[in-house]
Amino acid sequence: FYDDIFDQKRTKEFEFDFTYPKRGVPYKSLGVKVASDNAAFVYLNGMLVDEDPFAKLKGVGHHGKYWNREVADIPVSYLKEGKNNIFILLVNSDAGSSAYFDFSLVGYK
Repeated sequence: FYDDIFDQKRTKEFEFDFTYPKRGVPYKSLGVKVASDNAAFVYLNGMLVDEDPFAKLKGVGHHGKYWNREVADIPVSYLKEGKNNIFILLVNSDAGSSAYFDFSLVGYK
């Protein structure tokens, strides 16, 4: 990503939908993996499932690496049969730095 994608608050929103069939997919829990520069908030169907502590701090952060954040204990009940939504708010507190983001949603059996 390049610096010019950010709004004046130094944030960028990403959103996507996916379908979960529920029947025949017996996950015990879900997880998210996030690589970000500087930080990100991750929502699943409107519920905050990961918040990087750097996201609320001004002038500090970290570079993107695989993986800055890994969460493996998200209840599978957060998924709905059919259409589901992931919303991510990427925060880049340093106007002089570039940004990076990658994400993975994982189902654990």
